[in-house]
Amino acid sequence: MRQHFVLISGGILGSLVLAGCGLNGNLNATPAGHGTVHISGTVQTSGVPTSSSPSNTTPTSNTSGSSSTATSSSIGTSQSSTASSLSSSNNESSSFNPVVLQALQAIQGHTTVSIGGPTILPTARQGYLTAQTHASATSWRVQLVETSQPYAINSPLINGNDVVGGTAAWGATMLASTPTHAVQALEAANGQWTTHTAIISSTPHQSTQVGTAQYGRPATLYPVTGNQWSNTKLVFTEGEWTIELIGSNATSEEQAAYTIANTLHFHALPPYPGLMIVDMAVPASSRTVSLAAAVTTLDWIKGSTVSWVSASRVSSINPEQAIQLATSWTLWNK
Repeated sequence: MRQHFVLISGGILGSLVLAGCGLNGNLNATPAGHGTVHISGTVQTSGVPTSSSPSNTTPTSNTSGSSSTATSSSIGTSQSSTASSLSSSNNESSSFNPVVLQALQAIQGHTTVSIGGPTILPTARQGYLTAQTHASATSWRVQLVETSQPYAINSPLINGNDVVGGTAAWGATMLASTPTHAVQALEAANGQWTTHTAIISSTPHQSTQVGTAQYGRPATLYPVTGNQWSNTKLVFTEGEWTIELIGSNATSEEQAAYTIANTLHFHALPPYPGLMIVDMAVPASSRTVSLAAAVTTLDWIKGSTVSWVSASRVSSINPEQAIQLATSWTLWNK
């Protein structure tokens, strides 16, 4: 269930397999820890040349990846501003991190699906932020990668010795038609969903509440294996969204859901049918209640387009970082 990255032939393979478009460049960058890195040299495409390919790259060193007006401590935008950013066609390119903007430019011209992305990103830990992209006529995706050396997006020079880790990913897919049943389409598109944790209505379940008394939501706990409550799935709803926490014990999932429910009360997810799955990295058999780690993926449907975001770096604040990606999602006005 949890996402692990394996480096093979300079590419990152995992539950999100990304093929680069092949941007390369000559690098003359300042060392890590000196803020934004400016790289000289012309960027060339090793694949199909596009007029939208950036002429220079600006990988980001030790930055949250947000715009100059947003910080990594922000959980997202307000409900009104989020709805506005989702519906507005006049968003400015300057709202995106430079690496994100270059990734969106690389996708341009290679897909018919609407292009967008988050304006608030997880904080880079110790390296440089770059990206790998893939685009086809009916889908596209972006994988942010943190490296120990600065590289242009999709650079074939990225290898296992330089990759610090993946931080986040997002993308969109155009379905053949608008789905009649959104739930099945959302489950199929969410990388964290599995049939092994599907809810069986005939199994015993337990009602609970997550969040504070003022902002709490009714929730249901389902045992995943037999009648044992050491391995459960916790489910609650927020508007048109379903939130599922899996992979651990009931107590750990309830504590994580407490924070998530409070966060979602103040920060609006995209106003469409959606599914948020949090895969807890606390072993179900553990007697210790812990919020030490999780991996989260959110996806939502607008018409026949499924968009998704995923925070792949395991951490105690992973669900909140994934919510940041979704609440700050902005369509790119090319």
